[in-house]
Amino acid sequence: MQRLLTDDFLISSYGRGGTLESFTYTAATPESGLYTISTTADFTKDLISLNGSFIRCPRAGVSGT
Repeated sequence: MQRLLTDDFLISSYGRGGTLESFTYTAATPESGLYTISTTADFTKDLISLNGSFIRCPRAGVSGT
């Protein structure tokens, strides 16, 4: 992940179970942080917002089967 500047803010919410997920943000491919919820196991993934934009979260408008 790029270095955060003094004006940057990061908000993180650990997924179900409160365990930190091993996710690394890459600015060159920001969509790599989006995931599809298809099973209950997907609720263990984190939600992360950087400067007001989600960088780790479910894809909008997509649901599992």
